[in-house]
Amino acid sequence: MLKIILTTTYIILTHYDASTHSSLNPFNAASQPFCRFLFGYYDDRWSGCIGIYDYGNGIIYFGDWQKGEPDGWGVLAADNYEYLYFGQFEDGDRNGKGFLVFDDGAFYLGTFKRGVRHGKFIVMYANGTKFTGNYVDGKRDGAWMMEDLDGTENRLEYERGRQTFPPHIPNAPERIFIGFLKG
Repeated sequence: MLKIILTTTYIILTHYDASTHSSLNPFNAASQPFCRFLFGYYDDRWSGCIGIYDYGNGIIYFGDWQKGEPDGWGVLAADNYEYLYFGQFEDGDRNGKGFLVFDDGAFYLGTFKRGVRHGKFIVMYANGTKFTGNYVDGKRDGAWMMEDLDGTENRLEYERGRQTFPPHIPNAPERIFIGFLKG
């Protein structure tokens, strides 16, 4: 798990173009003061600082704060390693570019809007299957490409989270899969 986290962090940071997003530069942390912190308490006036907060429900946030909310670059983690999110926040929500990794090795790399997946994404599962496509308000939408570990590509279509191509056949035998296009 640690290798996945370190590799992902490296990819995100090394492909980040600070010249186009200077106000969102995760490397300027040294210029920001630490937020005043008392265990289990934060001040809703935290602004323009870096702080850590334990929400008391197993979720911990470390990163930039503005107006008492996570805002800027940060890390949100579940204490049981169920998931880890590294990316941008706005007004307390995941908002902007981010990387979300789960304890089973699956990860999502893309953009978030108001806490949900929204925009172009790469989804990789632990079994090596990779999906690329678009999310709208947290639901798959439009054309998606699925690539198996052996390199086989298949096209999928979604409309607001519902798969429209190939058609879903309820109670069909597992081996029947209609409509796949070979890439």
